[in-house]
Amino acid sequence: MWYDNNEYKCMVYLIWCVIHNIVPKADVMMNVNDQSLLKLCKDHKVVAFVSPAVMKADDNVISPEIKEEFSKEELKAVRVNILFDAEKEKVAGELEKSKIPYMLMKGCIIKNCYPEPTHRQMGDIDIWFKREYAEKVKDIMLGMGYECELFGVLHHDEYSKKPFYIVEMHRYLFREEDLEWVKYYEDIDKRLIPVDGREYEYKFSDEDFYIYFYLHAYKHLLQEGTGIRTLLDFYLYLRRIDLDFSYIERELRKIKADDYEAVLRDLSLKLFDSEALPHDVRLEDREEELLETILESGVYGNIKIKMRTALANTPDRSKFRFLLGKIFMIPVRYRNTYPKMYKNIFTRPLLLLLRWFRDVTIYRKNVIKELKSLKDAK
Repeated sequence: MWYDNNEYKCMVYLIWCVIHNIVPKADVMMNVNDQSLLKLCKDHKVVAFVSPAVMKADDNVISPEIKEEFSKEELKAVRVNILFDAEKEKVAGELEKSKIPYMLMKGCIIKNCYPEPTHRQMGDIDIWFKREYAEKVKDIMLGMGYECELFGVLHHDEYSKKPFYIVEMHRYLFREEDLEWVKYYEDIDKRLIPVDGREYEYKFSDEDFYIYFYLHAYKHLLQEGTGIRTLLDFYLYLRRIDLDFSYIERELRKIKADDYEAVLRDLSLKLFDSEALPHDVRLEDREEELLETILESGVYGNIKIKMRTALANTPDRSKFRFLLGKIFMIPVRYRNTYPKMYKNIFTRPLLLLLRWFRDVTIYRKNVIKELKSLKDAK
C-alpha cells in the first residue's frame, strides 16, 4: 500500500492538513525521516503549499532545523512565483502591443485556484498563440532578452532567459504523435472566449480548460508519470468551479481519452476532500495503483516509470523488441529539424547515424539511465 512508505503518507497528510487547516499530529508523523520528507516535497513541487502545516507542527513532530529548511524553500518558491507572474505580464503586454491573439495555459490559470496563488510552484510559463505569428513572437522574445532554444521543431517554441525564466510558446496544444488530440483542437477558435480588459487575450470555458488540463496530465500518466501536485491541482479546481461533466465526458469520449478522468477526479476528492485522514480512506484497486505511480513519479515523472510504461506497451513486453524499436526510431525532433533528409529514403539513414552519434556523446548519461531502468523494469 502507498501509505506503507512513511514519507509518501506524511506528504499527502501535510497537503490534507493545509486544506483542512489542521495542525499535523505526532501519531501520523511518527518515525518520518525529515530530510527525506523535505526532498520528496521538493521533488513534487509542493514545498510551498505544505510549509504552513509544517510550521504549525510541534518541534517534536518536525525538527526546528527542517522547519527552517522548509521555510527557506517556501520563500524561494514564492519569490520565483512572483517573478514568474511579473514576467508573464510583460510577455502578455508585448503580445497585446503586437496584436497577437494568445491564451495563458496550465499553471498560469490553475494557480488562481490555490488559497495562496504563490504557493503553486511553477517551472515555466506556457502560452498558446496563433501559429502564423511565430516569427513575430520570436522577434518579441529575442527583444526581451530571451534565447531561442527550440523553434519550429516541436508543438511549442522554447525560450529561456537568466536567471531561471523558461517560456513555452505553443503553436499547437499537443504534438503530432497525439494526432486525435491535435485534430480535436484544429477548430480551437470556436472554443476561445475573450478575456475582459484585454484586446487579444483569450481563455477556455471552465469545462474546456478542465479537458485540456486533464489531457495534459493524462499524456504524462501514459508516458513518464506525473506527481502529487497534479492531483492537488485537480482537487482545487474541482472544489472551486462547478463543472458540466456531461459535456466533459462526451468530449473526452470523442477522442477516446476518457478512461482516467473519473479515476483522477474521484481519487483527488477521496484523498483531500474527506474528513477522514488520507491513509484511512478506502480506495479502489485502480485508484491505489494510480496513486502509487503518482507518488513514485515526482512532478515531471521519471525514467524508471517511462521505461516501465514503454515496456508495458511493447508486444509480449519484450525488452529485445523494445530496444530494436528504440534503436531504429527517428524521433519527431529530428524529423522536424531535418524534414528534407527524413522525406528522402536515401538520406533518412543519415538521421539515424546523427541520432546514434548524439546518443553516445551528448546524451550518453541519459541513455545509460534508460538502459538501467529498462533492465530493472518488470
